[in-house]
Amino acid sequence: VGESAGGTQVIFQNTHSGTPTVSVAGNVVTVDMGRDNLTAAELLTLLRDSTAASNLFSASLEPGSISSTVVGNTNLAFSPLTLVGLGSSFDTASDLGVIGSATQTTTSLVLSSAIDPQTFVLDLPGASDDPAHRQLAQNLIGGFEDHVNPDFGADATDGITTIYYNFQATYGQTSSGLALANAIGSVEKARAREVLTLWSKYIGVQFVETSDLGLTIAAGNVNSFVPPTGTRIINEGQFSVAIDPTFQNPLIVLSATNNWGTEYGASYTRTMAAAVGIALGLEHAGDLPETTLMRLDPTFLAGSGPMVDVNDIQLTASDEKYEPIVPGNQDILHASYLYRPDGTDIDLYRFEVDFGAGDRVGILTAETYAQRLSNSSPLNTELMLFRQQQASATTSMGATVPLSLRFEAVRSGAQGNQLQIFFTQTERGNASKPTILTYPNAISIDLNSTTGSESTVQDILDAIKNSPAASSLVRVSLVTGAASTKVGDNLLPQNPVTLSGGGMQLVSQNDDYFSRDSYLTQSLGSGVYYLGVSASGNDNYNASIDGTGFGGQSQGNYDLRLTFRAAVDASQTIQDAIGSAPGDVAVGFDGDSDGVPGGSYDFWFQTRPLQRTLTFNAGASSALEGRTITVTGASGASQVFEFSSDTSIAAGRVRIAYTNGSTAGDLANALANAITSRGSLGVGAIANGVSLKLSGERSIAIDPLVKLIDVAGKTIFVDKSAGPNADGSLAKPFNNISGSGVPNAFSSTFPGDIVRIVGNGGVDNNLATEADNFAYEIGNGLLAGSVLSDGVSMDVPKGVTTMIDAGAVFKLRGARIGVGSSNLSIDRSGGALQVLGAPVLLDASGNALRKTSGAVAEGLVYFTSWLDESIGFDGYTPTTTPTSGNWGGISFRHDVDSSAGRQDLENEGIFLQYINHADIRYGGGTVVLESISQTVFPIQMVNVRPTITDNRISRSSSAAMSAAPNSFEETNFNEPRFQQNGAFTSDYDRVGPEIRRNTLLNNSLNALFVSVGGGGLSV
Repeated sequence: VGESAGGTQVIFQNTHSGTPTVSVAGNVVTVDMGRDNLTAAELLTLLRDSTAASNLFSASLEPGSISSTVVGNTNLAFSPLTLVGLGSSFDTASDLGVIGSATQTTTSLVLSSAIDPQTFVLDLPGASDDPAHRQLAQNLIGGFEDHVNPDFGADATDGITTIYYNFQATYGQTSSGLALANAIGSVEKARAREVLTLWSKYIGVQFVETSDLGLTIAAGNVNSFVPPTGTRIINEGQFSVAIDPTFQNPLIVLSATNNWGTEYGASYTRTMAAAVGIALGLEHAGDLPETTLMRLDPTFLAGSGPMVDVNDIQLTASDEKYEPIVPGNQDILHASYLYRPDGTDIDLYRFEVDFGAGDRVGILTAETYAQRLSNSSPLNTELMLFRQQQASATTSMGATVPLSLRFEAVRSGAQGNQLQIFFTQTERGNASKPTILTYPNAISIDLNSTTGSESTVQDILDAIKNSPAASSLVRVSLVTGAASTKVGDNLLPQNPVTLSGGGMQLVSQNDDYFSRDSYLTQSLGSGVYYLGVSASGNDNYNASIDGTGFGGQSQGNYDLRLTFRAAVDASQTIQDAIGSAPGDVAVGFDGDSDGVPGGSYDFWFQTRPLQRTLTFNAGASSALEGRTITVTGASGASQVFEFSSDTSIAAGRVRIAYTNGSTAGDLANALANAITSRGSLGVGAIANGVSLKLSGERSIAIDPLVKLIDVAGKTIFVDKSAGPNADGSLAKPFNNISGSGVPNAFSSTFPGDIVRIVGNGGVDNNLATEADNFAYEIGNGLLAGSVLSDGVSMDVPKGVTTMIDAGAVFKLRGARIGVGSSNLSIDRSGGALQVLGAPVLLDASGNALRKTSGAVAEGLVYFTSWLDESIGFDGYTPTTTPTSGNWGGISFRHDVDSSAGRQDLENEGIFLQYINHADIRYGGGTVVLESISQTVFPIQMVNVRPTITDNRISRSSSAAMSAAPNSFEETNFNEPRFQQNGAFTSDYDRVGPEIRRNTLLNNSLNALFVSVGGGGLSV
């Protein structure tokens, strides 16, 4: 099983005892088949039933094998079989077969394995008695001046040493038995983790954080604790270390009262790095340069200024300063002696791509999962992709006509080099064929040179093909010329033919891509390839030889995903039609609009029915008694309906009659009957099974304690030119988005709804003349305390998708449009905003609308200042002039919802957030949000990856767009957290926001501002 079974032998014999048996001695398995009629299925069962054998290897039948085949009477010349570990060389690589061909256009594999510890017998330099180390007086040995602590000694652990550490709440006791509280803060913890990462980067140690195991890292009193059992204390003034070579109870305490510099590389980082070095087994090195950590130079550790040492003639008491390189070269040398970076294991996988003739290619994607496994692995992987180049040679065989014969080695890579094909010529006096002699690395072919019976090229091809020994060394093919060409009596200037050029070409390599996990993608044509998986640092191996790895600094389990997709043939793509002009050719459709034929465009949208459906998911119970549903009609009339099993209900309510035995269907009928009984509401209700469909309702409110009704989403329309009697239907749309005290769309929504905000023709009823179109107005007016008609802010409700159609006009002042929660108290998760502008406005017949000037009207969605009189009907009499920063912008955020663990559609591969063909003006201003004034950029992304295409952003008082670093996350949906409900292979990925073809003019910064700090909102 894995590399640990390398060298295991399986000996097959048949004693004809009549009883098949399996015995195991060490790593030698002896199989006595017992009788001649033993079948393959019986042999497989025999091996699997042996616990000792199963601990060494697993056994299975190859696909296509016939389990009833008799194997007991087989010739046993193949025995013994010797198992090799998952290939650390090209010859022992795990063969994945053909993963791409003309008929196998897509392959996806997930392979699980591990980079395991391997035996390494050499000590690395760095011991205290190595040449060039100082000779200490005998009375100093053991006085913490020996560079390397003798209690540790040379690394005797196979593979990488794992050390656990913690920041537990108490770090020890005083002599009087009082517990000592750990005062370490979050910033200091971050610096400590960075220090451990730096050490593990250079030596063979991997650190694993736990709650209370192993090395305790603390802040507190460095003098008052009782040493943990089995430890030795080193006190360096501002820090103390309890050394434990077994790493059961080691302790590092840095003073909680010292004024540490906690920036990266400052005094806390340097001192912690020195303390970790002592805990790892290093000792004081006062004779080494000042920037060596273990010199413990107080000036260097404090990072306080010039390095001055009166005992060191290299320094002149000047202002000489040093970069804080942590750890230093000598620190690494000595620590590597204690902890070798001896991750030597390599897993190699062989595969083929075979498209036959032609130059067709495909895309290979290889990705490791170690850190991202559900049970995270400490392995830091490295991927290396090799292409096998076979040794070959060509010869004309001295022909006077065009002729080329190609010889290609069968052995892989460089092993085929120097194979020689010798030709001799014998006048035999008959028509006999060539003869062949085969040697380990040479072939001798004797040609018939008899006049009239000379050997032909075909004779050579047949001779090699028909010789098992020769064909196991070389393949031969006719490249040019005729096979009937006679060559037996030719002068052969190229004799012998020597093969060369064989080897393995490194095609692609990756160490860290998704954090410590590796990822590479490469276009591959036909050929043989090898993919190597190793630990980071083990990247200089020669896999032509087994066991050449070294330098890996981690180990552990991993999954490897391989996906190969053949490139789509041009005949299989959408083609622009051939024109009528001479020379016109069909061109592949430009799917992603990048100016190059091909590609695909991903767009996500939702649909909902026009009517609301309520579904009862259970029958009645006593808990339903007295619960209510409030229904409001388009006219504003409202009625409360009460579930009641008797005739006793509150005054003014309408009874929904039921019994405790009522089914879900009974309840649906009862509610429908109750609603239709109130004709004055103007609300219809039709029951169908356990559901009922409503019509004409403006809103419904269901008692939160009623859990047996599921509310399905519907489409709600908003049109600023509509009348006051609204139910959100296409015939009676709302005329307000979220204004208070008036019927509005957002107050009538449930999660799952779509709010469709449409444009209007305004005063002249012409959508193309946007100057007089009725605008949606959001924010504050000029008068103190005044609020614009559509609300002080536009915050998309939880689970609601808001679509804004082409031609809509939004005018804002001191406000922003928000998607996602801005605090933990109000849940707006799962909401989406789609600005659906278009290049051209179309009428119902699909014809382009035109402005009064005759120009084609653009299908933009306008977002501008409320003070902008150039767009949208101006109902404010005084003349106003817009300026930069009159309003904020469109803010997409998921930081708050993510911290609360709320749903994110992006994790399902759904990217609904979308702004297309919008004209955004005068934004980037200050907005009061959660009682805090803050800048909102015209388009602002906080941990969200929207699509932003073909927009115009101008006259902003800030950068045109901003994004927090997490908005640039790359996701391909293949990692384990996306595969929990079943394995699949994603056909797309997402790398940050999709931003294309936007025009940025006259903004403070015509750029995308990457926003770091302040919760990702500002810098």
